[in-house]
Amino acid sequence: FHSELMRESSEGGLRLFSVNDFHRPKWDLIDGRGRHLGTSSTSPEELYDYTFRSQVLETFSFTRSIVTALKELAPDHLVLLGPGGTLGGAIGQILIQEKWRGMDSKEAFSRRQKENPFLISLCVPEQRAFLLSEGDHH
Repeated sequence: FHSELMRESSEGGLRLFSVNDFHRPKWDLIDGRGRHLGTSSTSPEELYDYTFRSQVLETFSFTRSIVTALKELAPDHLVLLGPGGTLGGAIGQILIQEKWRGMDSKEAFSRRQKENPFLISLCVPEQRAFLLSEGDHH
């Protein structure tokens, strides 16, 4: 996937949808190239092209996407939607690599996750409750 082997799917999407089906994003997006697509700076044409060409035909850099999100958006939390938590370890390694908020080792990451989690996984009941509860962290 994310290669020229998907050319037929890319062309099918381009035939089924038009640029008129797209609009500027309502929220900032980070694409698979690690590019920040802002709400006021991203055109429907750019989203259309990325969705049916780059996203389908080019390799995806998960690390670059996470690093861009961290550096450009400085989130309070990252939310791992799931359905499982398999990307949690990879995201933890990226946070450690970037020394994000002082997390410079597996121990520091684990300690932070226990005290005040930065990476929230919806498949972990306590973290899901933390995210969905009302309070000062929103």
